[in-house]
Amino acid sequence: MSSTIELNISVVKKIYDDVFKNVYRRNIDVFLCGAAGDRGNLSTRDKMKQSLSKYDFITVLYPEDLFMELLNKKTYDLLTLENFLANNCDLICIVCESAGAFVELGAFVNNAATFEKVIALVQTKYKNKKSFIMMGPIRYIQSKHKSNVIYYSTDLTSATDELKRQLYRELRKSLTAPHIKDINLISGQYYFILLLLFFYKSAEVKSLISGIREIYNHNKFEAERFDIVYSSAIRRLFKEHLIEKKTLDNGVSSYSLSLKGYGVSKSLIGDTRLRARTSALDSIRLGILQNLYY
Repeated sequence: MSSTIELNISVVKKIYDDVFKNVYRRNIDVFLCGAAGDRGNLSTRDKMKQSLSKYDFITVLYPEDLFMELLNKKTYDLLTLENFLANNCDLICIVCESAGAFVELGAFVNNAATFEKVIALVQTKYKNKKSFIMMGPIRYIQSKHKSNVIYYSTDLTSATDELKRQLYRELRKSLTAPHIKDINLISGQYYFILLLLFFYKSAEVKSLISGIREIYNHNKFEAERFDIVYSSAIRRLFKEHLIEKKTLDNGVSSYSLSLKGYGVSKSLIGDTRLRARTSALDSIRLGILQNLYY
């Protein structure tokens, strides 16, 4: 099955119902905001991401990696993106190391949809400063959730450990619902696409979109959100080098898993809780073969 084939909706539904909905994987999706660094000069945010990414239960994402292109296209206004971001993460961590980060902090603190998820990381040297930021957004956060303000110095070890504890506490809140997020959210579509490509090996882009949209609409998720959820999930998959794109001579484009993506997908399959795992997986493979040859 190395050739690109169109997805069969009954098979797609079976993958969704029998596999995707039975994946038990608990993790925290964290949007980490702050200054952008470069390879020669990592920002505090970059260093924080390196430290947090060592833990399997933490998924650290940069919002601009997923949303900047959409914002530049002016398809969505900033407030809409802020609310969308809040729905697609468990926590928003802002490393207050630049003017842009202070602007982000003010925006998220003033938005009821994002405020409860905000954790601010502030340099220790500003702790007792009577600045607008410290007297305004930071004080307000502390008045509601004191532990949601973390101070850091040049050595990030203490701050990283405290943030990790915060994230772990957030994780424990979700222990009663250990399933991965559904396909109306970026994280859910990210995993669902991995599963689809695991079984199909390769899929036409248009067919992939159509198949996912069919399940999405069947579940009566917000139709107007589909494009941004799907495009953000695809951007994340490319950013993490989990999928590859090929364009044939006839102009038809397809996605397939990279070697790394195959490993992640196989691990995902291992996290499924199925009573008759082999039978369920073989049934899906048989359905794909029947659709391909008959």
